[in-house]
Amino acid sequence: MDKTVVPDLAETRRIESAVLRFAYARAFSIDVPDAPAGVDLSLLLLLRDQGLTDGDALRVIAADLTIAALPKQQIERWSAKSYNEDVWPGILTEFGQNAGAKVTWPPYYNKFSQSWSDALISAGLSPKRDSVPTMSKEEAKKHLRRFVESWQGSRNARDYVAWRKASPKDKLATTPPSLDMLNRLFGSWSQALDAAGVASPGVSASQREADNAEADLISDREGHRADAERLRERLRTEGGASPDLAAHHSEVVLLMALETHALASFRVTRHLLEEREESAKTFKRWAIAGAAALAFVPPVIEFLLTRYL
Repeated sequence: MDKTVVPDLAETRRIESAVLRFAYARAFSIDVPDAPAGVDLSLLLLLRDQGLTDGDALRVIAADLTIAALPKQQIERWSAKSYNEDVWPGILTEFGQNAGAKVTWPPYYNKFSQSWSDALISAGLSPKRDSVPTMSKEEAKKHLRRFVESWQGSRNARDYVAWRKASPKDKLATTPPSLDMLNRLFGSWSQALDAAGVASPGVSASQREADNAEADLISDREGHRADAERLRERLRTEGGASPDLAAHHSEVVLLMALETHALASFRVTRHLLEEREESAKTFKRWAIAGAAALAFVPPVIEFLLTRYL
């Protein structure tokens, strides 16, 4: 069972900054001591809560202090791709081996509490300008309107992914945003549809939550599919694969399989939800008709009694 403790937002960002500095030191081969001169006990406890051993937590704190003390002009720009492919898999494997259990922290680049660029800036680091593609909200809304118009009014996230794959990929201006980017721009799939003015009318709160949950699952699976393709290409081109790279590829493939299974189960649940809501609407219509009939019958009876008796 996963016993990871979820900290509040301020604590989350504190440990995210610490681990980003630790990862940055790895990425740029910066020497850091195995333990800090002084220990921030609150940070140590937060790192323990994420499943780290005391030894790994102390190394993170030492790197945190070392990188924080670097002059700003010595900080090199860093990309999400470098973090994901060159550093993150090894850190996860190392933390897990030292703990003797699966460790799921630190997170993937798009699972931080802030965007990748903002998370780096909070840690005193510098993102590459092309680290994570960005798009204006207005441009994203135009793409959503085009999708709804060209796919016979569909508001389904699965259809959107298929439509996006069929779109040209030569320029950012003509490439529709991913589900992940829409989430970062608007907060959720349903909020993105609202902002574009193409949300389905009369959708219940339960259906909106179901739409958002399904879109999140699809977004995660699409991200892992892209990761698997990149890792597979690295395994092919680098010949003898390192254990970390092979293990990371296997983990990503497993996550895709789990997400595919979850989506299949989710569609059954969603169908049941839609049937239940349709039944509730039918019952409401009959109730209204029945009330109208009950209101109409007494005057008719009174009229007949008065006229013929």
